[in-house]
Amino acid sequence: MIKMNEQLDLENLELIMYDIEGTLILEEELKSPTGIAVVRGNCLQHLTQKPTIRINEGLKKLLVEAKEAEILQGILSGYAYQFGINYLSACEAREFIDPRLIFLAHKYAWEGMVLEGQDYGEVLKQYDKPAQKMYELARKTATEIKGKEITPMSCLYIGDSSTDKEGADNAGWNYLDITELEKRL
Repeated sequence: MIKMNEQLDLENLELIMYDIEGTLILEEELKSPTGIAVVRGNCLQHLTQKPTIRINEGLKKLLVEAKEAEILQGILSGYAYQFGINYLSACEAREFIDPRLIFLAHKYAWEGMVLEGQDYGEVLKQYDKPAQKMYELARKTATEIKGKEITPMSCLYIGDSSTDKEGADNAGWNYLDITELEKRL
């Protein structure tokens, strides 16, 4: 079993959420010819094909072990909604990510603007990291899925930036930087 750090291992977790760019999927993969083709494509089409976007090699083992341990896994990112959905539908991680646990800040900003006439930027500030609103939504959704209370301390966010860490800290979650995790895997 993977030990995340000295205080945290998979046995303590109920939910793992990943950032997309630079964490789950390497930045160079996103900007490659394959990545550009994925963005220009259609997510439903990608789902009918073999995954073309490779995920961070260090995470494959974690994704598998977490799934075997019945730990819920999802995405929490400030990434642009359509790009995020296309990348997820075309990447190797799609079989591990629960589609009910995909939280992209720009989706909420768009919904606020279109459905409620709110200012896009103002809504985005409420949801984008380091704000804790998406973290809370993810935890509440995981609680509904599991049918039992998921505490913030049983949640882990894996990211690659200071805003990722700050957001996890604000929500009372555990945080692990992808570079630190890769050293352990």
